[in-house]
Amino acid sequence: TDSTTSSATGSTGLALYDWLVAFDEPITSDTTAPTVSSITSTTASGTYTPGNTINITVTFSEAVTTTGTVTVNLNSGGSCTITASSSTTASCTYTVLSGQTANPLTVSSISGTVQDASSNTMTNSTPVTNLSASKTIVIAAHGGGGNSGSKGRKPLSLVPTPVPAALIPAVTAPDTPHRLTCSSLDESLTLRVGSSQTAQIATLQSFLKSTVAPWLRVSGVFGPYTTLAVNKFQLRYPNETYRLANRKAPTGIAGYYTLRLINSFLCS
Repeated sequence: TDSTTSSATGSTGLALYDWLVAFDEPITSDTTAPTVSSITSTTASGTYTPGNTINITVTFSEAVTTTGTVTVNLNSGGSCTITASSSTTASCTYTVLSGQTANPLTVSSISGTVQDASSNTMTNSTPVTNLSASKTIVIAAHGGGGNSGSKGRKPLSLVPTPVPAALIPAVTAPDTPHRLTCSSLDESLTLRVGSSQTAQIATLQSFLKSTVAPWLRVSGVFGPYTTLAVNKFQLRYPNETYRLANRKAPTGIAGYYTLRLINSFLCS
């Protein structure tokens, strides 16, 4: 009897001991807040102007979840918002706005609630490796130094390039009178076939007619002849127009660099 009791007691005692040992293991808790490991982009290095879009990819030190609005603030003054759900990366698209500049583009900070699986909140959003380590993305603003108009702006130093022989359409039609003045063209616009800014197109046509396309009709409608005239102007000043926009050939589209150059002529 004594032997049986002892055996039972020993068995029970051993089971209790195992249970106590199992629950006596040290309990560890994660108290380390997530950080920003790196900022990268799938967008190629180059110069970008208002209206262009740029990918921003954020990599965190661990899987995180965002709550509410989380904003990636850029040194250009622009921003974009990211979302993440138990992920180590999050991406957003930054659209360049007029007046924004950066050389090179980097991330200044990330604002909003970012937490890991243990609910540790990110407090340090300074990237260990910023965007400029892998890409050289330059943001060029309209009307550098604050675009409040072109008055007082020094004309650009220009060296005309000979224009190749082109087929000039035989067009004769009465023009709509249009007076050219300094700062006539809004440099934030992009004028092309289908554009609806009638007055701006008429101003552009008046300038082109007086310089490179005497056959062009001033109608306020951007058609194929206006495209040809813009092409001729861009061919005459390639370094000040399409090459600044990283293009290899004239586009026939009157964007920021082309409009800025024309305004420079009008203000000279």
